[in-house]
Amino acid sequence: MLIDSDIAAVGIIDGVELSHVSVRLDLQSRGYGRAFISFLVNEIVRRGGEIVTLGVVKGNPAIKLYKSLGFKAKSLNHWVTKYYKPDTRLSRPPSDIYPQMTH
Repeated sequence: MLIDSDIAAVGIIDGVELSHVSVRLDLQSRGYGRAFISFLVNEIVRRGGEIVTLGVVKGNPAIKLYKSLGFKAKSLNHWVTKYYKPDTRLSRPPSDIYPQMTH
């Protein structure tokens, strides 16, 4: 997304998934994120997508925006940043899970 030839927001469409969505810090909370996400959702639908998915880190303030645009939590995911032996069983769920959302 450009404003006066300057980059205001970026994001990637991969099939029906949105990723790496970001609005320039000085333009946040001014409606640009809402407009940009709406544009990306409409573009996926225009290309034939019936659902739109995105992943967001737990606690990210953008979750409120996504929910206000109609996204709903579909599942919780966990990125494994540590390697375990194949037979390892975790005694409790990890605390750093994040919601997978759909629209």
